[in-house]
Amino acid sequence: MDVLQGIRGDGAPRDFYETCGLQRPVHRLRVRVLCPKLRTHIGGLRDFEAPADEIALLPLRPRVVVIVENLETGVALPDMPGCVALMKLGNAVGVLDRLPWLQGISVIYWGDVDTHGFAMLDRARRVLPRLRSGLMDEQTLLPYLHLAVEEKVQCPVAEMPRLTTSERIVYDGLRQHRWGKNLRLEQERLPRKLGIAALEDASLPFGLSDSSVATERRVDLSQ
Repeated sequence: MDVLQGIRGDGAPRDFYETCGLQRPVHRLRVRVLCPKLRTHIGGLRDFEAPADEIALLPLRPRVVVIVENLETGVALPDMPGCVALMKLGNAVGVLDRLPWLQGISVIYWGDVDTHGFAMLDRARRVLPRLRSGLMDEQTLLPYLHLAVEEKVQCPVAEMPRLTTSERIVYDGLRQHRWGKNLRLEQERLPRKLGIAALEDASLPFGLSDSSVATERRVDLSQ
């Protein structure tokens, strides 16, 4: 990158594709359709990846969408009526504004409990202001502190205006090393049944699940 910039001059853009004169690749989304009924409308596809603009054209009409930060967690999710999961978006959460079928439905973001996870949640709310978080609160973190690892570099941004009160408590606590230095609780370290129970419970107000109420900790529905 530095060599290319030297060749093109000091005024060359820092962006790799602009510097190299290349067309930027289209952003692709990894999707997992957890509802058997919804899969019948797209040829039976359950797990696929395609350009975001093409996915926007699919005849999907979910009643709840789960945005899962890590691929490993997303592919482990079982079937859930009316539900679609979007996986491994990372910092590209802004692409969500290309999906018209996300508007007017329940959308849950489930990410790692670390400073970058909260930064991605805050960024996603720029596009989806009513986005809710799942398993990213203090009640989830504290019982599983023994499973936490180190976040090598914390997010440098202190202002997170779109976080809820409960989310902000955890974010500030992580930055202040309240529970340990550079603490990070990755979502895939949580018990699988905990995540599933949380998502099923989150769907109950919307008539998507008739399963019995589980005893595990569930999704934080705070606004």
